[in-house]
Amino acid sequence: MQEFEIIPIGGLGEVGMNNMLFKTKEHCFLFDCGTASSHSPWLGYDSVFPNFQQIFPKHLKWPDEVLISHGHEDHIGALPHLVRAHPNKLKIHATKFTSELIKKKISEHSLDSYCEIITHEQGEPFSLGPWKISFYFNNHSIYDSNCLLMELGDFRIFHTGDFRIDHESYKDPVFQIKKLNLGNIDLLLSDSTNAERPGFSEGEAAIGDSFSEIIQKTEGAAVFTCFASNVRRLQHIIEAGRANNRKFCFVGRSMEKFIDLAQRYDVFQIPSAEKVEFDRIHEVPREKLVLLLTGSQGEFQAALSRMVHDQMRNFGLRKGDSLIYSALQIPGNESRIRFLLNKCVEKGVGIFKNSQDLTVHTTGHAYKEELRSVIKELQPKYFLPVHGDLSMLKAHQNIGVEELGQESCFCIKNFQSLHFSSREKVDVFSIKEDLPLSWAKYEYTGSVEDESIREKKKIAREGMVHIVYDEDSLFEGKLKLKVSVFACQYLEADWDEENFKEQMLKDFYKEYDAKKIEIQDWLRIYVRTRLKKRYAMRPLIRVTKI
Repeated sequence: MQEFEIIPIGGLGEVGMNNMLFKTKEHCFLFDCGTASSHSPWLGYDSVFPNFQQIFPKHLKWPDEVLISHGHEDHIGALPHLVRAHPNKLKIHATKFTSELIKKKISEHSLDSYCEIITHEQGEPFSLGPWKISFYFNNHSIYDSNCLLMELGDFRIFHTGDFRIDHESYKDPVFQIKKLNLGNIDLLLSDSTNAERPGFSEGEAAIGDSFSEIIQKTEGAAVFTCFASNVRRLQHIIEAGRANNRKFCFVGRSMEKFIDLAQRYDVFQIPSAEKVEFDRIHEVPREKLVLLLTGSQGEFQAALSRMVHDQMRNFGLRKGDSLIYSALQIPGNESRIRFLLNKCVEKGVGIFKNSQDLTVHTTGHAYKEELRSVIKELQPKYFLPVHGDLSMLKAHQNIGVEELGQESCFCIKNFQSLHFSSREKVDVFSIKEDLPLSWAKYEYTGSVEDESIREKKKIAREGMVHIVYDEDSLFEGKLKLKVSVFACQYLEADWDEENFKEQMLKDFYKEYDAKKIEIQDWLRIYVRTRLKKRYAMRPLIRVTKI
């Protein structure tokens, strides 16, 4: 067999941001190219992704091509940034629906001429450098999701992609690995997202008649929030609304995009008579409305948050309405989601979310026993858990060890390499020490540098002081300045800007020596010293001259 290695540059150490290199001596491709939703480690940034310009080409060869499993943001969200940074025209391989999502994303960034999107049919093999690749359907929380068989000579890798195993079908066929007739598998890569959850997951069919019953009992508007990419969930909601003779209003750009794509690919159809534009929503009685909203993660500018805060001109939530929360709460978003739900309760809105007695959301990721069943069915020579934080990966590795033994199971994280010299010789080694620390930085619209993150955390803990001074006034013998404080709660009781400024000016003319120190440094040190001495706090201090 040909020597190769697998190097994750995202997605093995955190939830999301799935980016994994498959590298031979002559060829390199990137498997998925995603972002991760931002939370506390990346204060103030909407999403993050590997800083490709730090990684390539100094330390690793640019990928020749990209292979995409499905259209979720944690698998395609970083593509525009890779395309923009890549020195050559990039080939991107995907199946039909996913290709359309990629085209839209690339077009939004005006990068159409810098990449080639190649569409493939499920079950039809194609070449990717020295590899032979085949897409196969699987069950997940987005339409057109895939698992993949990747063959390098006689070495065969099966990647589950993100998946679950439905035991009862809703619109899509049930994903059954046995029916794929894969034969011998040398290496299994499998989704670890729910490896810590015991038992079996519930499929989309488990929602059953819940939506219809909720809508039927709702006196006012039935408002659903879910991931817009979950097209089968949208179809479920539409069928329930249709059964109750309601009209549909779709709010949010991504919701409108997926509704349009679903109709274009004939996943489902919505006659114009059943739809109402948001600008004309006031023309339809509330009891005849079903609204589908983006913003299930509490995003500040998304449709749900704006509606809860009465920031939409034509429609607001009120007593008698129902909010059906049909989504997973992504770790890190719980507090802002709970805040929105509490605001709804305050308005008298009925809240429906998953409970022991009610199912309004099902996961897209397999639970522990489903993961075990895949390992048992395939009996791979080697096993590598992927997609998840380190606890998830370790839990999945333990399942593999129980079924295959310790020698067959690996657990690596970002910046490590799983290196196959031959079918019998496999090594794991870290390549992080060979790379600058900046390789672990992430960026969004700009660079999320370590210093930027530290400053944001410092402001959150200890506040900020901003000093503005007039440089010309310094030469006139009377320094003019303004001192403003932000988020310094410990100052609220006794802060007096005028007294502080007056004392600072007196000390300035006594102590300042232009030959020894710059004025900005003197002002910064003065403020820091006084606040630390009195309050034991060290806020971020900014000095600006005008």
